[in-house]
Amino acid sequence: MNTNPIIQSMMIFDQSPEVINFKGKAITTSLAVSAFFGKRHKNVLQAIEDLDCSPEFSRLNFQPSKYKDERGKYQPMYRMTRDGFTFLAMGFRGKKAATYKEAYITRFNDMEDWIKPRHSLSDHQSQLGDAIQYRERIAGKAEPHIYARENNLIYCVAIGNTRKKWLKENGFPLDDDIRQHLSQEQLKLVDLLVVENATMIKLGMDYHDRKAQLERSALYHWQTQK
Repeated sequence: MNTNPIIQSMMIFDQSPEVINFKGKAITTSLAVSAFFGKRHKNVLQAIEDLDCSPEFSRLNFQPSKYKDERGKYQPMYRMTRDGFTFLAMGFRGKKAATYKEAYITRFNDMEDWIKPRHSLSDHQSQLGDAIQYRERIAGKAEPHIYARENNLIYCVAIGNTRKKWLKENGFPLDDDIRQHLSQEQLKLVDLLVVENATMIKLGMDYHDRKAQLERSALYHWQTQK
């Protein structure tokens, strides 16, 4: 029997609230909200357009978009952030609506927790790129394939294989973003190693010394997680 309170709470619904990762942000849509709350989509659209919020708040939290209906025609909808959903859902009344709003907010929390380490890792990749460019300027020449080599070094140390080989062995398309498939702990380690490697590259340490240090750091990381 499943004892996870989040999963148990979702079992009372015919479907789960739809919150997705859209360009590094947790968002839902007016179409998803209408389906989950059992409201007509045109009424949800009208409720959004009637909201008494500032133009700035509306611009940041409600993005006009379109979807293709069952006849293949494009129809209007809105993408909305957590704040946008919360503002809209204030107008949904009743005990049932309260339960549904709580489920939606829980789903936003889950998605934001999932996005956060992946977004952080993406930011730290720029530090690695800056370090590589710094060393290339000092050396006065560019080294072919250095970005792929350094990223493969990180993944080999953190997860035991290059990015492409790991994706292939785990049954994922080779052009997938590997960050979408790693666990929280794997992402945490990759993030740590990316920053450490960038620092060592700037200091001028050679590849073999950096690899040895990264392996020691990875070993220490897993030992402290036990």
